[in-house]
Amino acid sequence: MGTGELPIRPHETIQTNGTLYYDSKKSKLVLKINAEINTKGTSHHIYVYKGHEQVLHVIRSLTLGKPTITIPKIKNPQQHTGYVKIILKSIPASSPKARAEILRKKRQALRKEIQKGAKTLTDIYDMDTLTKIIQQAETKQQVGRNIIKLIAAYKETMELKSKGEERREIVKQITQKYQVSNAVVYRWLNQQSNPLGQFNIPLLNQSLAYCIGEGLSDGVEPFTQRGGRVGLRVRNYEQANKYAEELSKVIMRKVKVYPNKPLNAYEVAAPSKLLYGLIKYVKTTNDTSILEPIASLYGASICRGYFDGDGGVFSRGGIVFAGGTNYKIVNYVSGILDNLKIHHTVEKEKLPPMFEAYGRIYERDTSEQTLYRIYIRRCCFIRFAQLVGFGIPSKQKELLNLIEKIRFRKTCPID
Repeated sequence: MGTGELPIRPHETIQTNGTLYYDSKKSKLVLKINAEINTKGTSHHIYVYKGHEQVLHVIRSLTLGKPTITIPKIKNPQQHTGYVKIILKSIPASSPKARAEILRKKRQALRKEIQKGAKTLTDIYDMDTLTKIIQQAETKQQVGRNIIKLIAAYKETMELKSKGEERREIVKQITQKYQVSNAVVYRWLNQQSNPLGQFNIPLLNQSLAYCIGEGLSDGVEPFTQRGGRVGLRVRNYEQANKYAEELSKVIMRKVKVYPNKPLNAYEVAAPSKLLYGLIKYVKTTNDTSILEPIASLYGASICRGYFDGDGGVFSRGGIVFAGGTNYKIVNYVSGILDNLKIHHTVEKEKLPPMFEAYGRIYERDTSEQTLYRIYIRRCCFIRFAQLVGFGIPSKQKELLNLIEKIRFRKTCPID
């Protein structure tokens, strides 16, 4: 193929020219490619030659235009500078090498956030709690047992290390007891890896709390094609889009909204076993105490997500409400509102035994025939809008319009 032509089909190869130069500010070698790239999102093998000698081989997903690539650490980088011949070979998106490149980028983005001071879900939970969460997320028993076994081996390795045991003895004990390779145990001892490295580790932020709150609501139907894919299915595009935006900030990757035309709904799904397992654990066991480390930091965001999923504004009646059939979860959200000093009431009402969803008729379970509703008192509408509010723009607009219409005799102060 001619110089400057681009790889479009999988495994297609082209040849072009470029320049290797040393960036003194970054102290790294940089490769500038002369070819115009217009295949967004495609990974490539990049072979770099000086004369007949190959000096470099990397795998990268190239940006549009004439991309520049920062080269990882190599010996004597300044010796390789100059004009070079470049061979690009495209990789199909589904190939193992392309997936490995995507995973490398995600981990790199996560490391950058952690270096800035960001915390993750693994920073607030011990291994025992994380084991409970993972057990909820795993669907294949064989895989589940393997993960739990690795976590148990990792915990024992760290305990033996803290007691001052010799490294050789630790490796010998762990490998014999858990059938784990020596290399894996040495990486644990050197803090180079841990069993949770294979998961998308959620960042600890307001978006995480929002996704948990919306995931706990009854108005959101959990959507998982495979085990460990956190997501939802709703009728409202605006709600699905908001959830996708927040989820993107949690798992450090772009999350899309997909229309489901047969069901007249919108779906969002992304792989995150830890977040999926956490939501499933709370909904199946009703143990809301596991959320306390998150609620203590971002309680208002949990409420915002819950009100987006199960709440709304009734302008004619002047009502701001949210409700669900799980009393413990409703009571938990009510407790967060109490901590925020937002006055409200919780009332219950009976629901009919049958209901319609996505064009089908379903029968309610006995435990779901009572609805518990949270009503925000009018004196706290302004405080609620300031501290919690709705994440969905149309609902927040309705709330602000309602506040403008009502003549308040008394309003609760805003701190």
